[in-house]
Amino acid sequence: MSKFPPIFLKFLEDIGSDIHYYEHKIPRYIRIRDTSKLAEIQQELDIKETWLKDFYSLDAEKKIASTHCLKNGWIYGMDISSGLAVVALELQKNEHVLDICCAPGTKLVMAGELVSEGSVTGVDLSKHRLHTCKSMVQRASLQRVRLFLEDGTTFDCSPPCRIGPNVIYDYRQPKKLKTDIFHATRLLRNNPLVLIEDHLYDKVMVDAECTHDGSIAHIDKYIKNGWDQFEENFMNPDRLENLETLQRKLLENGFRLLKPGAWSLFLVQIRFHNHEKSTISSTA
Repeated sequence: MSKFPPIFLKFLEDIGSDIHYYEHKIPRYIRIRDTSKLAEIQQELDIKETWLKDFYSLDAEKKIASTHCLKNGWIYGMDISSGLAVVALELQKNEHVLDICCAPGTKLVMAGELVSEGSVTGVDLSKHRLHTCKSMVQRASLQRVRLFLEDGTTFDCSPPCRIGPNVIYDYRQPKKLKTDIFHATRLLRNNPLVLIEDHLYDKVMVDAECTHDGSIAHIDKYIKNGWDQFEENFMNPDRLENLETLQRKLLENGFRLLKPGAWSLFLVQIRFHNHEKSTISSTA
């Protein structure tokens, strides 16, 4: 007897997906921040090298929360696909990056370590998750990060005009927007919170909310805990329609805040082919 309910099997059949993808355990991944500690990390966690620089895998059941490696800031848990997304942006050290839907913060922290002379601005609507993001920024000792508790579809603020004493953009008429910084590292405090049409972001990441039905990790949770909420969470037509609208608005705002000629990365997992087509075509 299959461990999957009929409605899920029918869904996979309709979209032409192979059930075997969901029957394999996927490993846990970590990103190593301090490669000089690799031997010690290897000894504690028994990690394996992956195809992506600084990313290692370990047994899916292995817990890292209480490990010596994590507490010392040598590693943090990060899915390898999220790491690839940041690598794909080809971030330069002096660029200003906007991360919409930034929590819990793994991509933001990785980006923050790469733009050592620029800045990263993170936006998220969940206060609880943004606190997690703030903790990650502080643990990583990043100095060029701002976090906003804002709706990513309407966020309306340019990159910092100054980093510490260094002026990036000479803006002499500060006009404060109806927004407040949730957290800012020391070098990015006291910046005017304004939208300046010729001072926009070099790169934008939008990790929009998705259906999760293509995520093996999320499906695995239903296998373990039961399928009672599966139909409501994944198959509800009203939710899918609202989700498509949300994704489109997030993408459109990301494009609006992107510097002309620059490029961005949008991470959207969507379920139906017509949903994918309409979402992408409306933002192309």
